Amino acid sequence: MLNLLPKPTSFLSYNEEIMKSKLCLTNDTLLVLLSAFVRSAGVGYLGVVFAFSLVSLGLTATQIGLLVSLGLAGGAVGTLGVALFADRFGRRHSLILLSLLSIGGGVGFSFRPGFIVMIFIAFIGMINGMGRDRGAAASLEQAILGHETPPADKTPIYVFYWVVVDVGMALGSLMGGAGMLQPRGNTTYSVTFLLYTALSGLTGVLYFFLPSKWDIRQKARQTVIQPHSRKKILHLSYLSALDSFAGGFLTSTLIAYWLYVRFDLNEMAVGTLFFLGRIANILSYFAAGWLARRIGLLYTMVFTHLPSHFLLFGMAYAPTFFWVAVLFLLRECLVEMDVPTRQAYLSAMVEPHEQTFATGVVNLTRTAAWSIAPVFSGYAMASLSMFTPLIAGGSLKIIYDGLLWYSFRNVRPLHPNDQKQHTKTGIGARAGHLKRTF
Repeated sequence: MLNLLPKPTSFLSYNEEIMKSKLCLTNDTLLVLLSAFVRSAGVGYLGVVFAFSLVSLGLTATQIGLLVSLGLAGGAVGTLGVALFADRFGRRHSLILLSLLSIGGGVGFSFRPGFIVMIFIAFIGMINGMGRDRGAAASLEQAILGHETPPADKTPIYVFYWVVVDVGMALGSLMGGAGMLQPRGNTTYSVTFLLYTALSGLTGVLYFFLPSKWDIRQKARQTVIQPHSRKKILHLSYLSALDSFAGGFLTSTLIAYWLYVRFDLNEMAVGTLFFLGRIANILSYFAAGWLARRIGLLYTMVFTHLPSHFLLFGMAYAPTFFWVAVLFLLRECLVEMDVPTRQAYLSAMVEPHEQTFATGVVNLTRTAAWSIAPVFSGYAMASLSMFTPLIAGGSLKIIYDGLLWYSFRNVRPLHPNDQKQHTKTGIGARAGHLKRTF
């Protein structure tokens, strides 16, 4: 239970520990990470091309927002299924089924159907226009990693996971921008969605080779959730819903549309910006792991997230694309630092057998809330002003950060060693005081 790695005294020494921890990764864990990489490349790719594809069909901002909402709603239903049935149906089988649904969504859009048909395809195929890989498959992968990883290695493994995911999204974003430089036409956009389909198919193949032990079906009985765990899970879920509702105003698809309309950017410019943003996210994950060792998980989650929202306000009023890009990249250096720390924090709050349920419920509320906001964001762009979603999303996220800190500032993690890290969360806390890494 204790951290066996040397106590970090600097950012560099902590990241040396992170790199050394790769030696502890099992083949099964590496296969999960590879699968996540390929799937997230498809998500990053779609985050760039989806808006431009729909604009080429003459769809309005409201219609684009509705399709993004419905795709995320489908993802929310998938996440609910994972939370309730994945441990009965089998984790590997569940992941394969999710990849098949994504394949169906890509094939369906490649035929350039009418808008009404697109509505059903987006929902069933769980088309992710969010630009963040937070769907049902990600929920299940996180639960697998949490179950397979020793407690002392939880923060490093989640850092690795989100680094891999964002590397995939970064390359996917760049691929999306480069792939659409060719002349536009029916064939171009059919190939665009078929490439997304191919990435989904490859992900399914990788899932097929996951170990059969994850397909051992548990008896059809409810997981017993302790009352103290249930209270923490539900409270964090409510707050996560607010955060995600705010994030739904800021999906990559709608940000790409905003950049296209305001600055007349092409796909390559947007793809390159998103690529650099994902690189900033990757670097921030390592910083988050190091910072959590020094000031604690909760302080890292709140006080790195909060400044990013004011940068968002600056983006709304920036006069030129150069300043928008600068503020965007600065924001990406901060806005995702709460991701691995939040997952480690949740893992520390529940018993091991509650991990799949807890991850599924929290991610379900996040995905469901994400699915509501894009349609309002698209409508606001069309009816009010193009920057309204940025102001609305940033304001709601400020409220979330304040409520998160106020609600959990005195809550202690479940396990004694976890409590040691959480109690020493003063801004001036030294890394040597922290005896454990999640």
